[in-house]
Amino acid sequence: GRIICYAEDSLDSLWSYNSSGGGFNICVSQFENSILYAGTVWGGSLGNEIVALNAETGARLWRTTTTGCYQIVLHDDVLYCDLGGGILALDKSTGAHLWETHLPVADENSALAYWGGYLYNNVWGGLYIFDAESGEVVWRGLGPDKGYIYQVSAGAGKIFVQTSQHLYAFEPYSPSGN
Repeated sequence: GRIICYAEDSLDSLWSYNSSGGGFNICVSQFENSILYAGTVWGGSLGNEIVALNAETGARLWRTTTTGCYQIVLHDDVLYCDLGGGILALDKSTGAHLWETHLPVADENSALAYWGGYLYNNVWGGLYIFDAESGEVVWRGLGPDKGYIYQVSAGAGKIFVQTSQHLYAFEPYSPSGN
């Protein structure tokens, strides 16, 4: 569990950060305004953490413990963390817990996407949609062809869902059903 920053030209080590528990999952990191947000997985008895680091110096700005973090999505002032079996929302400035929602199953290969106030998370072949403000599950179901959902992402005003059969583009979730 170590993050090492190297100089681009010389490859000299500039700084390193050692986690107290698990290893860092490279795909979970997010950068904004010279701040690196990263989380660990596989922490065992030592636990896992999500940290904010100054990307220039490696100084830890804050740390919070968690069950594990597989992906981080940053939107406005909130970090949404895929725990593999739920979603955790943190204040990006302090690391304070805003809400946490657990799911009945865990999936270390799920994906997390944000669009228009909602979070989209594929878990064990199904899709869960969360209200980003409260963490409430507002919809869950299978892919349109009843195929296993492998990936979910958001962009260009659409939610993209890849099943075992097709790639679909949907309008974002609307509580009114429109």
